[in-house]
Amino acid sequence: KFEKKEPPSPALMFSENRITADFLKGHSGPVHSLALNSSETSLLSASEDGTSRLWDLRTNKSVRLFFGRDKHPINSSIFNPSDESMIFTACSNYISCFDIRSPRVLHQSSDSKITFSDNKDEINQICINRCGSQLAACDDTGDIRIFNLSLQMNQRVLSGHQNICHTISYHPNESTKLFSGGFDSRVVEWKTIGNKNNQQKKRDVGQDSARFSSGTNVINPPFVYNLHISSDGQELATALGNQEVHIYELPSFRLSRVLSLGHSGFISQVKFASYDRKVLLSGGNDGAIVMWNLMEEENNIIARIQHG
Repeated sequence: KFEKKEPPSPALMFSENRITADFLKGHSGPVHSLALNSSETSLLSASEDGTSRLWDLRTNKSVRLFFGRDKHPINSSIFNPSDESMIFTACSNYISCFDIRSPRVLHQSSDSKITFSDNKDEINQICINRCGSQLAACDDTGDIRIFNLSLQMNQRVLSGHQNICHTISYHPNESTKLFSGGFDSRVVEWKTIGNKNNQQKKRDVGQDSARFSSGTNVINPPFVYNLHISSDGQELATALGNQEVHIYELPSFRLSRVLSLGHSGFISQVKFASYDRKVLLSGGNDGAIVMWNLMEEENNIIARIQHG
């Protein structure tokens, strides 16, 4: 644990022999997603075992257990940023909302305060904008559905991906701007209000890889598994199936960096460090977590930790 003071240089702060790990045990299947609350004292996890757990990071104990619908895997669980006592889970094509202040430890899907079931196929990820007014859900049809949380209704559908839409994220400073990535190897910027011209900009990640990558992996396609936007909204990072991370400048959507040689399998997660957007973390199906120093053009891997 690090005190929130002026951070030292990334290379000094992180090194493989200074990193310690705690294990949170409770799930009986693979974990699909993790979400921290704003104070970084609570963690939400979503699992293949059909449950979502709320963890107290001060004790490393599971304090709430939420069940999905009909024992289907839960693919995504998130806090509502405007009211972190409310959490949302995505299970199959259902979205459920739970109040974690409830004294009950176990929560069934029937305990849900709100349930949406408008998505036509399995939901891969959900996210909520900064003011808590909209929830977005992307699914295997390639569509993104926008829900109005105040009115508790489906607001609109964003269609544009030609394959599975696997990841979405609202802009941290603009509550009606959304980014998505999919298995069509495209990243799209959307406007979530209005009825026409919702698609604002898009990048073909496959073309970017062909033009700018090192060519280390020509077999696996650059499916977009995950994306994350820096807290200042100036950069977007994508985790790709060809073992690369692409970083785009915002709002121009210009490709500024390609990171490679850190993973030996597809990259499933990517995240800017909360204290410094020049530190990036990525995780892959090779079981590795890589910390990147974006200040360096070469020798930019700070540490590579094997998970488990």
